[in-house]
Parts: sequence; C-alpha cells; structure tokens
Amino acid sequence: MRRFAATVLALAASTGIALAAPRGFTPPRTMAPLVKYAQRSIAIVDVRLFDGTGAPVRDHQTVVIEGDRIAAAGAARDVNAPPGATIVDGRGATLMPGMVATHEHLFWFAPSAPGPNGRPMPFQFPRLYLAGGVTSARTTGSMAPWTDLATRDGVAKHVQPGPKLDVTSPYISGPDEFFPEMARLRNAAEGRAFVDMWADHGVTSFKLYMHVLPEVARAVVAEAHRRHTKVVAHLCSIGAEEAVAMGVDSLEHGLFVDEDFDPKFRGNVCPDQKSALSPALAKLPIDDPRVKRLMRDMIAHHVALSSTLPVFESFDVARYDRDDWNRTAPLLNDVERAAGEQKRERFKRDLASAAAEADGEFRTEMGFEVAFYRAGGLLTGGADPTGIGITLPGIADQREFELLVEAGLRIPEAVRVMTLNGAVSLGRAGSVGTIAAGKSADLLLLDGDLANDVTVIEHPRVVFQDGIGYDAPAIFASLMGSVGSG
Repeated sequence: MRRFAATVLALAASTGIALAAPRGFTPPRTMAPLVKYAQRSIAIVDVRLFDGTGAPVRDHQTVVIEGDRIAAAGAARDVNAPPGATIVDGRGATLMPGMVATHEHLFWFAPSAPGPNGRPMPFQFPRLYLAGGVTSARTTGSMAPWTDLATRDGVAKHVQPGPKLDVTSPYISGPDEFFPEMARLRNAAEGRAFVDMWADHGVTSFKLYMHVLPEVARAVVAEAHRRHTKVVAHLCSIGAEEAVAMGVDSLEHGLFVDEDFDPKFRGNVCPDQKSALSPALAKLPIDDPRVKRLMRDMIAHHVALSSTLPVFESFDVARYDRDDWNRTAPLLNDVERAAGEQKRERFKRDLASAAAEADGEFRTEMGFEVAFYRAGGLLTGGADPTGIGITLPGIADQREFELLVEAGLRIPEAVRVMTLNGAVSLGRAGSVGTIAAGKSADLLLLDGDLANDVTVIEHPRVVFQDGIGYDAPAIFASLMGSVGSG
C-alpha cells in the first residue's frame, strides 16, 4: 500500500496537483490527470457569479472553499483569500452552482442497437455528466439498479468521477410493457413489496412508467411516501391530472407524454401507436383552460415538472440545423457515430411530412414550461439520454439550459431551474443548489460571460465536486471518440 500511495503521489506531482485536499483526498491513479485542484483551501477571486436563487449576476465576487464546503462568498472587497489558499483567477469567467439534474440515466439506447436495449454506462456517463457541469443527478429509472447503486457509492467515495446520485428504482410498469428490464407489477401488494425491497437497498425515488396499473401506482405512491422516498412519473395509462391526485412528486417530460390531451385517451390503457396526442399538442394554446387547470393542480399539490427538452429535440427534424449533434458526434466511437448519422438521415426522410407538427408540439411544451415557472411551479431540468441515442449526458444538460432560455426564461431563471429548483425537487436544497457559506463546494466555473451569452454554458473550465476541482476539458478529451466502446 505504501508503494501504491507513493506512486499516486508521484503521478499527482507530475501533473501539478497539490494533495493537501479535503478529508485527506488523494486522487486514485486513474483520476489524477482529471483533477486540477485538490488543495484544502481554495479561493476563486474576482469572478462574475450567479448564486442559483434567480438573482442577477454579481460582478467582482470571491468564493472561498475550505475542504468540501464553501467557507465564504461575497464581494471581493469584503471576502479575503485565507493565507496559503490556492488562488483561482476568476477574471473573464462565470461561477454558478453545479447543475442539479432531475432526469438522467446511467444506461444508453445506442444508435447501433437494433431496438430498445438499455446498455449500462457506469464509466463514461458519470464522467460526461460531471464534465458537463452536473454535480448532482437523479437517475430517474434504472435498467441495472445494482450497477447504479455501486456507481453512486463510488462517486461518494471519490474513487470515480461523477455527480452525486439519487438512485431511482427500476421502472415500474404493467403487463403490457415491452422492455424486458422493467418490473411488470400486477397488483397493489406487489407494488408495496417492490417499494420496500428497493428502499431497503438504498433507492431514494421510484419511477412509474407508461403501462403501470392505477391500483399499483396508488400503492407505490403511498408506500414510497411512508418510506420517506419520492415518486416520479412518465405515464400513458394514467393521465397527468390523475397522477397529481395520486400524489406523485414529479411529472417527467410535461405535455409531451400527457395523454389527457389525446382525443383517443379513455383512461387505464395507453392509446395505440397512432396516437392523436402530437397533432393535438401542436395546436394547443397555453391559455387553454385544461392547461391552466393542470398547472394550478400541480402547483397546489407541490408536483414538480421535470423538463427534458433535448431528447425531444432529437425527434424534431425541423431543428436539426441547430441541435447539438456537432458537439455529440466527436465523443462517439466510429460505429455509433455512423449509426447516429444514419438515424438522423432516416428521420429527416421519414418524418419530413410531419416536421411542422413536431416543431409545433415542441414549441407548445416550451411555452407550457415557461408558463408553469411564471405561475410559481417547480420547474426542473435534465437531459434524459435515451431517445435515438444521440442525446448524451453533460452535453445535453447544457443544451437543456440553452433551450430553457430559448423558451423564454431569463438566464438567471434558467440557472435557478438547473440548480436550486433541482435541489428542492431532490430534497437536497440544504446542501447543494446555491452558492452560500456552509453548503457543499459543488461549483461550475465557466469560461466567459454567461450573463450575456447563453452558449458559455458549453465551456466549463473547472467543475468542483465537494471542493475537488475537476478539469472539465480534460475529461471530455479523455472520452473523445470512445463513447459506446465500453
């Protein structure tokens, strides 16, 4: 062990990393090249700062990190760097809380896969999240729950780079489910037993999915809340209004999956594949009384709305000239990059006739999310790296931020949605989500002025996780051309 420790210290010294770190942290050999700051005392000085509350940006700020906590934050004239602290020059940069994302996964529907096949990605996906600026995340449905739990523990012990994970249960669906990895629960008793088993193993949220039976859903919600855990829902057999009445904590995706607006929906059964939901949403005005009632009920029952615009943008061929494929493609290996290109070309061809309808649906959802936020709703955000396999962690979380601003939020509001609101939804607001003394030192240092250029979100310089500063460009560089290989 002494020889191993000496090797790690030598490698860290060769990469310029100081190791007087929080709680005696020494980066494992495989992580050392990705760590830029591991000193115990760090001061980020003279930086532009968004604190996560929705307040405007503040200039000439200093934030002091001691160990894994924020020791002080305020105007540079009032906050001094402690003696011996490592100084990080914040001039020309923007500091914000690390993103707290509420709809993420540690599996992938690879573009080359012949059909829906959730491939576990416990190595590459956590690194992509962290490099993209996500420091806390909910997995929002698991295909490999033991893998997700082990990944959570590895991140918590700082032996693996990644966001702090709120691990969600395997998907809870019904007898008609076609994904073999999902639980096909038949009755309320099975629902309660499922919750108890996974809560005992450390799962902190439960995912209701499309074909779940209403009696199972009600039992899951009641038992999950009894166990002090939360329930998120992507539904089809149950409408959003009914789910709100049941007591779910978060509705995922918004109107995109709300069958209440599908003329074919009769309750308890998903409409067929030729659903009328998309054309109905494309023409749905945001001031429709049904939309207003849904927003009012969600707010009254404290139900969050978890936005996942990037994955739906991948189906909107009208937006293919401005989506994030140019930043996603270089990360993929040759096989997946070629498969992704082919899928995009096929979608352009096959969906061309419905392009205007899809774009109208997308804009309806954007309008709904802004209206929900303005009405006082808890809007949160995430990437949902599923779909056709071209939505990747980190990159897509940055895209979510940009799309929220395109939808109509001001930049400070988008910061709040992606930080404090996410923390509130996950029950973590006491430790993450804002920049304040005493909170975890989970911070995102961006190259450029985010207040005047939303695309600065694409340029993380350093991502601090519990006071450890990870070199975001180095993490991305280490994954270039490899995603999908392991």
